[in-house]
Amino acid sequence: MDNKQSDQMQQKLKSTKEAIDKAEDGQKKQSAQKHYQSAQQAQSADKNDECMKECDAAMSQLNA
Repeated sequence: MDNKQSDQMQQKLKSTKEAIDKAEDGQKKQSAQKHYQSAQQAQSADKNDECMKECDAAMSQLNA
């Protein structure tokens, strides 16, 4: 993974975490947190595409 991809992934994880932290407690937040945790696991396993998809899924849950 190049530095640009790594930076983009870090920024996406950070913005996703911030959105979850600001969300009201409830089912949407819980579901988003599960996707975020999956994104973190994917990042640890160097699965960039999966990480990005999980971040997108978390944001979708918050905006549903």
